[in-house]
Amino acid sequence: MTQSNNTKLHTLGHNLSDQHILVVTESTETHKLVKKACERIDDQRLGCLQTASMEDVWPLLEAQHNIVLILLSSTLHEEKISRGVIKQIRGAVQHQDLQIIVLIEQMDAASVEEIIQEVEIESVWWASDLTVERLSLDFMLTLHNREYQMALTAENEKLHKQHGIQKHQIDVLQQNVRKNTQFKATLEATSDFVGVADPMGRVFYVNAVGRKISGIGPDDDISNRVIADYHPEEANRLLEEEAFPTILKEGYWKGEVDILTPNGNSIVTSQVIIVQRREDGEVEFFATIARDISSYKRLQASLEEQERFLQLVIDNIPQYIFWKDREFNYLGCNQNFARAAGLDLPEKIIDKTDYDFSWDKSKAELYRMQDDEVMNNDCPQYHVIDSQLHRDGTLVWLDTNRIPLHDDKGRVKGLLITYSDITERVEADEALKEYSEHLETMVEESTRDLTQALEDLKVAQHQLVEVEKMAALGNLVAGVAHEINTPLGVGVTAASTLYDETKMFLEVFHDGKLKRSTLDTYIGTAQESSHLILRNLSRAAELVQSFKQMAVDQTSLEQRTFAIKPYTEEVLRSLMPKVKQAGHHIEIIGDDNLELNSFPGAYSQLINHLVSNSLMHAYSQGETGCLQLLIVQTDNKVVLEYCDDGCGIPAENVSKIFEPFFSTARDRGGTGLGLPVVYNLVTQKLGGTIRCESEVKKYTKFTIQLPLHR
Repeated sequence: MTQSNNTKLHTLGHNLSDQHILVVTESTETHKLVKKACERIDDQRLGCLQTASMEDVWPLLEAQHNIVLILLSSTLHEEKISRGVIKQIRGAVQHQDLQIIVLIEQMDAASVEEIIQEVEIESVWWASDLTVERLSLDFMLTLHNREYQMALTAENEKLHKQHGIQKHQIDVLQQNVRKNTQFKATLEATSDFVGVADPMGRVFYVNAVGRKISGIGPDDDISNRVIADYHPEEANRLLEEEAFPTILKEGYWKGEVDILTPNGNSIVTSQVIIVQRREDGEVEFFATIARDISSYKRLQASLEEQERFLQLVIDNIPQYIFWKDREFNYLGCNQNFARAAGLDLPEKIIDKTDYDFSWDKSKAELYRMQDDEVMNNDCPQYHVIDSQLHRDGTLVWLDTNRIPLHDDKGRVKGLLITYSDITERVEADEALKEYSEHLETMVEESTRDLTQALEDLKVAQHQLVEVEKMAALGNLVAGVAHEINTPLGVGVTAASTLYDETKMFLEVFHDGKLKRSTLDTYIGTAQESSHLILRNLSRAAELVQSFKQMAVDQTSLEQRTFAIKPYTEEVLRSLMPKVKQAGHHIEIIGDDNLELNSFPGAYSQLINHLVSNSLMHAYSQGETGCLQLLIVQTDNKVVLEYCDDGCGIPAENVSKIFEPFFSTARDRGGTGLGLPVVYNLVTQKLGGTIRCESEVKKYTKFTIQLPLHR
């Protein structure tokens, strides 16, 4: 409610004649402040008289009967107020319509107490608190009191028989004056914004807190400020359209209003505005008390954000979650349960009961009985497995938890319920039983395969003896036994363990004592045992295959003519996933039209073993490198130079790499058969030669010469 700044302040006592304020002080500054305060109440024709001497006060009181207030300085000529001055003050007090304000500039507490005890005065001020606003407010109150006293005096002349009543009213008025002083002190001490404005919207009083919030200094003049200056545009619109119409109708209004701060921002306040009316019903002034609630608003926003985040977390949990109060009313749920209950939003479940949903009444009664048991016993129930038959005939299995909720005194105030649909897990248990039976059959078949593998290994050992370059027959037999027995032993042990665990699992299952932990343990054992059996059977099969490759009859492979470079690229294509996964790069250099008449199967095995050997031995974990294959023709031979830039081979080991079972990487799965197979393929099947040269930390190179026509 914005008013014009040019409108004069509305004041009381407009029917009084000219009146004066007597200022007893040597300070011209004090006199100027009083004069400004009087000018703000100019329609009262309030004058200002000044004297620097107490001796002049009594003559002025005798000559000027229209002096309504004395502002008395406490130090005159650098001395404290004397007994004679006190006597003159007492004489002035005999004018019952006169108010005295003592301005303390320099005085100790004892002197102040002396004045208060010996002379009845209305106010004692400190000079530092002297402002135009405070003076104008006290002057207005004084004029109001004077008007009231004059009315009482006139009434006393007419009703002299009621003198006792009039005296009582005067006493009450004087007490109110003292209370007004205490009330103003309270306003200055409050931590809330307090302001008072006239009916035209001009603000004539703002307490210390309000000045600090608005960036107004203690001595700054606020006479040109109106209510709208303290609020942003949106707040002023609220005051004008809602607040002041309500105030004028009902006498008060309360709400949240922003107040401007010195930096141009605003703070949120909880504000109460009241209107004070005169006896004739006209507005006397508007008063407001505003409390800064910015911190509360920030806290409220933070709590709301936390609630939204918590709901987001709960909604993204795969379980179904909801909670109830002690009377079984729903207080909330996550999105999963809301959908299960036929609701589109979780908040729509609030205050509903189990009887409000589509499931049968018998189910609702069962749920309530289960909930009541947990809350009455104050004992949680975890992982209760039960089944439910849906109306569409679908049977589902649920894993339910019921947990009592407590207040700050430890009393049960509600219930938290979570459940998971474990139908797939139950069905998996049934499938697992069938799988266990099938696994037993697989173990028996694997055992037979291992036995056959041993027979094949014996044949491979016999064939290896026939290879002239494989001189160390004793080492070969010992290596074969060691390499084969290890995976066979691990496989048999794993199969035996799996068989025992399966037997124990079936006993628990048939007894109806199956627990989740037992199932999880068995699944873990089955997975690990199956993995060990498969891995070791595969390893044994690879070993047997390697022996077969070294001893296989040369006539068992087909011989034909093939373009060597394109065929090499085709062979490497199957190895590229391993190579790329390790971060390596392969280069093939040669003539696309160069052809070789030989055994492509043996050649592909040769390339495969060379690359696998590099991946296994040449590089550490995380290292990358380049594998290069150069294919050239020299006379009637094809020369293959295969090279990697890995760790290299120590000089003392270069001569041993083609011996069976010589390996420096057994901890990483090396068998010592890769390069012996390569040697056998080159020298026996392909009819060529192979040699190796290497330098530690630089490279390893294999040079292979093959005849163009085998």
